[in-house]
Amino acid sequence: MSDDRLQHLLERAGDDGRMVAEQRAWPVVQEAFAQQRAAAPRRRVPRPLLAFAGIAVLALIGALAVTNPGAAVAKWVRDHIVGKPGVEKSEPALTRLPGRGRMLVSATQGVWVVNPDGSRRLLRGYEGATWSPHGLYVGAWRGHELFAVEPGGRVHWSLARNGAIRGADWSPEGYRIAYLSGRSLRVVAGDGTGDRLLRTRVTPVAPAWKPHAPHLLAFAPRARIVEVVVTDARALAWRRAVPQRARSLAWSADGRLLAVAGRSTVTILDGGSGRMHQRIPSPHGFRVTAVAFAHAGRQLAIALTSPDGLARAVTVNLRSPHHSRPRQLFAGAGRFSQVQWSPDDRWVLITWPAADQWLFLRSARVSGVSAVRDIARQFDPGVRTARFPAVADWCCG
Repeated sequence: MSDDRLQHLLERAGDDGRMVAEQRAWPVVQEAFAQQRAAAPRRRVPRPLLAFAGIAVLALIGALAVTNPGAAVAKWVRDHIVGKPGVEKSEPALTRLPGRGRMLVSATQGVWVVNPDGSRRLLRGYEGATWSPHGLYVGAWRGHELFAVEPGGRVHWSLARNGAIRGADWSPEGYRIAYLSGRSLRVVAGDGTGDRLLRTRVTPVAPAWKPHAPHLLAFAPRARIVEVVVTDARALAWRRAVPQRARSLAWSADGRLLAVAGRSTVTILDGGSGRMHQRIPSPHGFRVTAVAFAHAGRQLAIALTSPDGLARAVTVNLRSPHHSRPRQLFAGAGRFSQVQWSPDDRWVLITWPAADQWLFLRSARVSGVSAVRDIARQFDPGVRTARFPAVADWCCG
């Protein structure tokens, strides 16, 4: 990139273009490094040249800091080349949830129920959880036990099975819970009765209930196979082979699309027939780490990461397969482990372990970011080495 071209981009960014400048800078620098690695033979670089390169980087930072957009690019260089990743202007504590609703967060000590004002209550000892419809109950699990718990902690029922329980999903109308027990897939009624085996052996991918279609469940019986079954009748609705091993499943809000996340491709299937609707390949060198559909419409958020330590979060509008180019929300160093939509779909949450931050990004065209730091310590208090938590569910706006 020439100096004139860089200056032109910075001028277009304007005084309020910090975020845009950072996001534009990253692909350019990434491409430059990739071209340099491909073109340059491997040889030992003399120490004087390394020292000169370091001085040049520092000089570039100083030169770009003259203008406000230049300061944004300089900050990007410090964060992604010589410093720790993260948004500099971040809140020290989670004092509210943008987009309202309540959140379930899995941490070392148990599952936290997080309220809209940021206050939280620990349901101690549970390993994972999912909300019931409207957030009336929490489906929680630990070891070989599954529980239905009030957000305040009162247990309504529990059951135990031979296999370790994980990956539960409460059906949209509230009458069924599907869960993994060891290698098997089971379904139990919402009141804890009628537990039964659906499949003896499936892959360790969390099942997902289809919206607006009572008792239709999607799961992966084998690595590259996805099925949708009528659970009460144990009847197969459809089966489809996918190009890559399924890692997670997500339904669109209307139930017409099913996203199957693979290593480097998100396969979109028709929810009624299973036929291929669209394939969304990740950018070259990136792999898919998480996907999530919005609570309304057909907006899909995708988290991507690369072996080079780069991460991106994008959204794709799947209303039409011909107008579904990914739109970048944010780029940074490290790995974005999860994406979640706020209940009102105005915000997309990115969890960023390398920065120990949560980023709440506006999903609309108008950019905006609200960052919260020290996430591990907040959800693992009193521990010398706190572990970064996982967002289990966010619902009920």
